[in-house]
Amino acid sequence: MKVRINQREAEGAVGVGNDTEILIEPEKEDVPAGKKGGTNGFLVSLAGKVMTEYLMVRVVADELGRSTPQRVLTFGETKLYVLEGIAFIAAITSGVAVAMVNLVMGNFLTLLSDFSFSDARSMPENLMSGVRTSALYFIYIGIVRLMATYIYASLFTYVAYHLTRNVRQSYLRAALSQEITYYDRGATGSISQQATTNGKLIQSVIAEKLGIAIQATATFVAAFIVAFVTQWKLTLILIFIVPTLLIVVGMAGGIDATIETKILQIYAHASSYAESVFGGVRTIQAFSLQPRVLAKYDSYLQHAYTQGMRKNKLYGMVFGGQYFVVYAGMGLAFWQGIAMFDRGEIPDLGTLFALIDRQSEINPFDELGYQPDKTTGFIDLYGVRFSYPTRQDVSVLEDFTLNIPAGKVTALVVIQEPVLFNASVFENIANGLVGTQWEAASQEEQMQRVQVAAKLAFAHEFIQTLPQGYHTRIGERGGLLSGGQKQRIAIARSVISEPIVLLLDEATSALDPHAEGIVQKALENASKNRTTIVIAHKLATIRNADNIVVMSKGKIIEQGRHEELVSRNGIYATLVKAQDLAPANIENDDRLESSKTSDRISEKENYHVGRIQSLARMRTPKTQQLAALSNPEDHDLYDKTDIIRNIWKLLRGTRDIWLWFAVTIATCIGGG
Repeated sequence: MKVRINQREAEGAVGVGNDTEILIEPEKEDVPAGKKGGTNGFLVSLAGKVMTEYLMVRVVADELGRSTPQRVLTFGETKLYVLEGIAFIAAITSGVAVAMVNLVMGNFLTLLSDFSFSDARSMPENLMSGVRTSALYFIYIGIVRLMATYIYASLFTYVAYHLTRNVRQSYLRAALSQEITYYDRGATGSISQQATTNGKLIQSVIAEKLGIAIQATATFVAAFIVAFVTQWKLTLILIFIVPTLLIVVGMAGGIDATIETKILQIYAHASSYAESVFGGVRTIQAFSLQPRVLAKYDSYLQHAYTQGMRKNKLYGMVFGGQYFVVYAGMGLAFWQGIAMFDRGEIPDLGTLFALIDRQSEINPFDELGYQPDKTTGFIDLYGVRFSYPTRQDVSVLEDFTLNIPAGKVTALVVIQEPVLFNASVFENIANGLVGTQWEAASQEEQMQRVQVAAKLAFAHEFIQTLPQGYHTRIGERGGLLSGGQKQRIAIARSVISEPIVLLLDEATSALDPHAEGIVQKALENASKNRTTIVIAHKLATIRNADNIVVMSKGKIIEQGRHEELVSRNGIYATLVKAQDLAPANIENDDRLESSKTSDRISEKENYHVGRIQSLARMRTPKTQQLAALSNPEDHDLYDKTDIIRNIWKLLRGTRDIWLWFAVTIATCIGGG
């Protein structure tokens, strides 16, 4: 069957079958087809079948009413559709993973908050378990997102290249099937420009924009699901941000697309004009038409520049509108959140205020109760029972009855280190004046009392050798002092307020024999004419006490002076034999050598003890650094070291992991 239609009818022809032969008529019937605009019959017959298929594609597309993005997807095959479906699912998975990060982060911060402001501090293993779980969640989410992102990016890129290839092939095929009059009315430059520009646009949309759009949509939906589950009322209040942003971005996107389309059309005309100029360059040179041609081409570029400048104002309005909507929404969120909290619709802001409002069972700031006018130093305990609230089944004291006479030294045989602050020696000792009549005294008067207390504790001499004397900062936990020096500072802090009752808890623990002897002298000097209670496990510290009380499982087993208890051959005598309480001369060189050995042993013991300490008492890196500078002569080194030198020392001592340092640095540089 033959159908005769003209060019205008062919543009909108419908209902043409595959067996239909198309004969293109010129627009004017009196002009033969072979003569119109240089069109010859050979090209028309050559393009017959191709033109038929081209018209059928256009007709079917028009009948189904598919949009341009839908038509782009019709250029694929089954394999590409399957890969695109897998990429679609991977993009959704990646987007959901982004939303889940916020959920895990919120739970992690809640875990830290609960540990910091609750009784969980006594159970650091619960915190570590929660941290490990959260860390695993972060790792799992990161792995899933990495794999999903790689899959959808790779597959979308693969599909985009194949679809773009098919579209360009079909475009070139259709272009070659057109009659010559089409090119006479149009321009070859426009066709090449469209094939290049639109092909790249299709490739960019499918390879990059499509995956990002799907991932962002999945993140958007998942985030709203999480938000509704967490706090649906506040989510409903803030949801207005989304449609507002969509309106702003949508309107701006439409305007931007219109402007960009006009710019592309201008560039297409400019490219066509430039190609025609290069085709007739000899004629242009012969007639000296260069200025005119340049002016014409510049007019195209100027027109494109004018259209592009319109986008600057548009972008300013878009970014300004976006930030306004976002920050306005955040302000509304804070306002409504406070209002909901006041109405009781939101629980408390955390355990912070719960701790503030909690009434302590033993409040040191409570001034209620009996306050004697005079303290004599007599202490009597009758039938005392005590256990920690968190361990009610473990009794610390059971029917504990004890009489402590005034002015005598009473020792309790039952390891801790004195707690000093990261301040000067003067400030640490002066802390003992808090709550006394000398707390508000002048700096000079306080310094006098500090020096008197230091001399009483045999600390004045070594303090004078420090770089700034009493104003030398001793580091975190007194890390720049030796163990014996810290103990003597603590003793001076205890006696500066001239207390009637002096409590010494493990005052010579973790000390080498030489330092222990000096501290023991300081303790005996500080205990004169005071009711003194000494708690110790080293019997050498308490052998001269007026009364020694031996306790076991919260009960008093025996008490008396050293000689009396040894003669009874009881528990105390057994402990004396185990610790070998022989008299020692602290000035002896052999003892000094033993001190060095004991130092090394003490360091090993402290290391192992530190490994099993609770998390709340773990040493920070700064503490460990200060512990390495515990000798008095290291103060100058501590003051002069800088961060660069310390980093170099650290790197020099970790040669076995230099490769990992290099990989980490290279990764950071690559990411930047």
